Amino acid sequence: MQRNLILTAIGDGNVLDTWFDRPDQRQFDLFVVDFRPGPRAAPPHATYFVEHAGFKPEHLGFVAANFEPELRRYDCIWCPDDDIALDTASINAMFSMFERYRLQLAQPAIAEGDVSFQSFRPQPGAVLRYTPFVEIMCPLFTCEAFFRVRHTFAASRSGWGIDLVWPQFFGQRDLAILDSIHARHMRPLEIGELYVRLKKLGIDPRQERDEVVRRWGGISERAVRRMHFGKQPMPTLFEPGFRRGLWRRVSDRIMRRAA
Repeated sequence: MQRNLILTAIGDGNVLDTWFDRPDQRQFDLFVVDFRPGPRAAPPHATYFVEHAGFKPEHLGFVAANFEPELRRYDCIWCPDDDIALDTASINAMFSMFERYRLQLAQPAIAEGDVSFQSFRPQPGAVLRYTPFVEIMCPLFTCEAFFRVRHTFAASRSGWGIDLVWPQFFGQRDLAILDSIHARHMRPLEIGELYVRLKKLGIDPRQERDEVVRRWGGISERAVRRMHFGKQPMPTLFEPGFRRGLWRRVSDRIMRRAA
């Protein structure tokens, strides 16, 4: 048994094979929830496998409620969508880095593919940035942090909005974007299987997000807008010896004053 766990829900066209390009070197176990009509067989390398209909937050809540003893055996739990591609060595490095900097909630940078927030793109020379929030697309939790926010999983079937709630349960230096870990988002935004199923059920993700924030609170709308456009100033840890250009240093100083 490994100390780290990937917990994911899968449908057709998933990219689980990218996570196991070097399976003999992996430093993590895999818990798979298959939401497709069954019966289905467990994918290769799965340590745990269940079939469960629904959406990502519902799967997380189901596993938290029914497999808590199993989850409690792990130090860290990564919950990526099934279209987030990352190789074995990068996943190992991500878990190691997460623990090294004593984070509670983080995510890899999205180097390729669509993103809702440009601030999640990797920044040159950055090791990590302390972020206002981490997106539900691929959050990495400590086990304790996962169970700390488990009650939010039922707040939104689409998942929209609950990631804006999570920061209130942690300190400012508990959340980070891991810039040196470069993931790829393999599907376009808002046109995948999830949104087809939500539309059939009459669920509007934007309405769910607004209702979640009204009920639970969230980060400021100003910060959300800045994250969307990649303009949010964030404390940054740079690689040793990296020198930012003069204009970038001045720009960062101006943005910090305006925050």
